[in-house]
Amino acid sequence: MNATPVVSTVLLRNVPLFSMLPEGQLQLLTQVLSRKPYPKNSTVIAAGDPTDAMYIVVSGRLKVVMSDKEGQEVILAILNQGEYFGEMGLIAQAPRSATVTTIEPCELLTITRTDFTKCLKGNFDLTMNVIRGLVKRLREADKKIGSQLPERISPSACRGILTLP
Repeated sequence: MNATPVVSTVLLRNVPLFSMLPEGQLQLLTQVLSRKPYPKNSTVIAAGDPTDAMYIVVSGRLKVVMSDKEGQEVILAILNQGEYFGEMGLIAQAPRSATVTTIEPCELLTITRTDFTKCLKGNFDLTMNVIRGLVKRLREADKKIGSQLPERISPSACRGILTLP
């Protein structure tokens, strides 16, 4: 499937990441984003892959997963219209940390690492929106981890944890 470079500013205005940008910035984004359909059960990115782009969900739903030590799939998030993924690896310049697979047919926008970096350098509002998104995901991860901890940990267990190598 070939990417179709047809993205309107109206579509971008409905993506929370871009909704506060002025029309001129949206126009610039239309020139660097590409649009591509993905069928149900397609792997969009796989954990360990090099990071080369960020994705924005135009339509459909996707799941973000990692495998635990036993090889069981752990769902980190379900992504819907207007949400985005792949920005962490672009910022950290690290391989993909999770796999993202379509739950239903999807249409995604893609921006390359080079264009993403140029956009961030040239737009404080966009940069702040990306940072807010990262903070939101960090807080959600904290909640998930916190909900899996026991209510109380005994003092002896705390000492044991603190003395681990």
